[in-house]
Amino acid sequence: MNDEHGNALLVEDDEFHGLGDDLLGKEVPPDFVAILKKGPRIKKTLRQKALRVMLRRSGMVKPPLIERVLEGKTGPRIAISEIGFLSSDKQSDPLLAELAQECQVGNRLNRDEIVKNRVLVVGTEIFKAQKMWTPIHVHKDLMDGRYECVSGRHRLAFLAIVYGTNLEVPVYLEHLTLKAAREATAVANDSRPVKALERASYAILRAVGGDSAADQDKLYARLANLKPNIGKYCVYSVIERGYPAKLNFKLSERSSRPDGGIVTVSNIEVFWGEALLWSKEMSRKDFDDGLKESVVFLNAFVSAIKKMPGFDPDQHLTANVLAAVGRYDQTYKNITGRNAILICETLAKAVVGMGQTAKKQQGEIYNSIAGCLAQA
Repeated sequence: MNDEHGNALLVEDDEFHGLGDDLLGKEVPPDFVAILKKGPRIKKTLRQKALRVMLRRSGMVKPPLIERVLEGKTGPRIAISEIGFLSSDKQSDPLLAELAQECQVGNRLNRDEIVKNRVLVVGTEIFKAQKMWTPIHVHKDLMDGRYECVSGRHRLAFLAIVYGTNLEVPVYLEHLTLKAAREATAVANDSRPVKALERASYAILRAVGGDSAADQDKLYARLANLKPNIGKYCVYSVIERGYPAKLNFKLSERSSRPDGGIVTVSNIEVFWGEALLWSKEMSRKDFDDGLKESVVFLNAFVSAIKKMPGFDPDQHLTANVLAAVGRYDQTYKNITGRNAILICETLAKAVVGMGQTAKKQQGEIYNSIAGCLAQA
């Protein structure tokens, strides 16, 4: 349908027709109308765009009634804006930044942030089922009375986007101290895939009963009983606390390195698994001395390899490369009694000289490094 000038009418031309129009409000501000080639079209809000994505993915035309989504859920009703589910008011995603402005109660329980793509996935599944199956777990702090989300942050974000931040949601509510709530959050997050630094943080919090301020002796005593936990001790101590030394290069928590990190936290954890000696009888001081040496070595190695012509972090700082480098570091100490920091430049040159390493196994890389250094 066209107007008298031949332009398509808004009703017919709007590609968002019918999807989330109620979220825009009764009056359309002038700056929300864009004149495009096909005629006038209402510019959708960030929330409407997110809603459109979820509706299309779920095959629905409009959101189900909130009463249906929350059917069967019991417990006290609390407005979403009063629940802390965002860990920071500085969100990189514009949509989440909008939510942060309206929901200013911070979440002190989770060190990671929610992710918009995950919100869209969760919302699509709720639309398909027309029901939210799992209750939202909230704690009320016994000291300051703040409500914070223990489990269900992405569901809260979805509900806020679609039904508004003033929506009162029935929650499973517990009155806890902040320490106990952190332990509960660690348990809840232990059942889902998380990033390396999260895994370390949750392992620490569970081990020390939610006491994030626990001293190093307590952390070590609670985690050093099993070798798989040692990597988490290293990650948490060095990256979260800067103890016993700090890494001087940027890390990323995801393999795609969207934040510009030169190497991932997971790969550093793999390095420590090979570079450090450990036994149940080892004292924390002896272990931390070795950990400090490994950080100094790693800083020197990364600094050297970054200067090498042809360096590619996707090829030369992979998990298998760092595992082989860590293993060589330990072997070098055993043979010479000296720290491999003395040969970091030679070691870096050997790694970059291998070219493509992404498909090579750790043993193959280790042997190549050893062969190159034997000829040096």
